[in-house]
Amino acid sequence: LVTNTITRNPSPCYPYLCKVRDSILSATLSSFLRAEAWVQEIAQAKKVGLPLIASVGFTLDDVREIAPMVVEAGADAVEVSVARSTTLSEFREMVSGARKVVPKPLFFKLNTNMVNLREFAQAAQQEGADGLTVIDAAGPGISIREDGFSMLGSAGGEGWLSGPSIKPLALRALAEVCSSVSLPVLGAGGISDGRDAAEFIMMGAWAVEVNSASILRGPKVYGQLIRELLQFMQMRGYESVEEMRGTALRHLPKTPFTSLKVPELLPSRCTGCGLCVRFCLYGAVKPGRVPKLEASRCRGCGLCVSVCPAGALRL
Repeated sequence: LVTNTITRNPSPCYPYLCKVRDSILSATLSSFLRAEAWVQEIAQAKKVGLPLIASVGFTLDDVREIAPMVVEAGADAVEVSVARSTTLSEFREMVSGARKVVPKPLFFKLNTNMVNLREFAQAAQQEGADGLTVIDAAGPGISIREDGFSMLGSAGGEGWLSGPSIKPLALRALAEVCSSVSLPVLGAGGISDGRDAAEFIMMGAWAVEVNSASILRGPKVYGQLIRELLQFMQMRGYESVEEMRGTALRHLPKTPFTSLKVPELLPSRCTGCGLCVRFCLYGAVKPGRVPKLEASRCRGCGLCVSVCPAGALRL
């Protein structure tokens, strides 16, 4: 379990959540509850028997005041959400300062507003952090109603995007961080099913955090995600998460592929849905019970491979 981010000075605004397709835009990155209320919530949640991480943000002063409170309440670890405007030197000071007041495992949650994630990750390791979380919500962004008014009650109508829309950003950030430090890294950002969780683990994550999916689909999503992850592992022949961890990271190309490659069609897998025909930008896929590929017209973009639901096309 991971709490919402706890700060010294909550600043609520209303409304503060809106659905954007399959994702969420949030006007706040922290909880509206005060730290004293969270102390009671943590003590109650600990009765469930699950490990609990208390999220604290966004400054060193916040950590100094709140971290001892949540640790005393029973938090097993502390995750510090870092302000978007934090410089690298300020971050170093924050990590070393937090390390002095947090006796439990200490994680830092990075975000895509940091210019060089690799440098921030390495600084966290050098200053004594126990682990990292990648990534926080992305943004800011805006969503409007049909009448032109903002969906959110924040200044400027701005909010922070989470959910499937930011998954590619999260995977890319995770790859950069996992390849630059030896710390355990928790993956977050757009995980909504077992396949997503598997991809994050294959990119190097030790565990994953899921929030937006549970907001949109309810707490049942956690059990479903675990079942889907186990099914994926069985299908791919993985006997443990450890065996799966980092496999995708090792396959990332060091340099661009410059030779055009035409997809291979596997007729035995094709269901005749026609999506490859519909999505081909160059008319290289001809319709039929089993579509035919015209190699001379193919530009090797790979879009057809990504839209095929049956895995009948591969590169």
